[in-house]
Amino acid sequence: NIQMLLEKLKGIPQLEGQKDMITWILQMFDTVKRLREKSCLIVATTSGSESIKNDEVTHDKEKAERKRKAEAARLHRQKIMAQMSALQKNFIETHKLMYDSTSEMSGKEDSIMEEESTPAVSDYSRIALGPKRGPTVTEKEVLTCILCQEEQEVKIENNAMVLSACVQKSTALTQNRGKPIELSGEIVDPLFMDPDLAYGTYTGSCGHVMHAVCWQKYFEAVQLSSQQRIHVDLFDLESGEYLCPLCKSLCNTVIPIIPLQPQRISSENTEAVGQLLTLEQWIQTVLARIS
Repeated sequence: NIQMLLEKLKGIPQLEGQKDMITWILQMFDTVKRLREKSCLIVATTSGSESIKNDEVTHDKEKAERKRKAEAARLHRQKIMAQMSALQKNFIETHKLMYDSTSEMSGKEDSIMEEESTPAVSDYSRIALGPKRGPTVTEKEVLTCILCQEEQEVKIENNAMVLSACVQKSTALTQNRGKPIELSGEIVDPLFMDPDLAYGTYTGSCGHVMHAVCWQKYFEAVQLSSQQRIHVDLFDLESGEYLCPLCKSLCNTVIPIIPLQPQRISSENTEAVGQLLTLEQWIQTVLARIS
């Protein structure tokens, strides 16, 4: 410590000639020390106030920025909604004739459905089976083809739609496991099983819908690409196997989707058939077919 050394030098009698200079240096030390302490206090005070001011300014800036972004988002939403409204109005004006015809057709269909759903005799409305059964109203079923992505209502007059499916032999309920299929001497009908349930038919579907035409084109394309490839596929194309285009599950057939149709049975015809074909005659016919 230079200051301590100067204090010691000041007390030495041999350095009496340099005593005034040592005293002046010590005074300068004190003056510089006081100036330094004062400047540190001022700097600390100013830095503290400046930091507070900077925090306030930053907070105000962030608040203003958030407000500006919220306002910009609101204006953007208003602009998009105005554009959508203008497009809708333009589309409706462009296809005004189509909208008018659609509204007329929907009104006619609603009236027809109400007429069909209203039974002629209220007493027959709750009869489910028999010649006096009440009317049935089919529900509208709209499906999407996984190949062409076209939506279509399932109707007889529309294009046929199918489900990808897999049919295979099953022994889940067998009581005679390991029994061979005897093809010699008799015709085996896979739809009818022996009483011992040696083997049966299992049909499963992944539930994906296709147009019959789209599926046929897809299957032909798979066959063509398989012939051109060198490596062996994991499924047997000769047996009709293929992979579902969507979930890649193994399939070997398709199941046609049959639309629901309201059944209208004439009471007169039903009563006539009931008189000609009695229960005893029906039982005799079944026994004759079984024998």
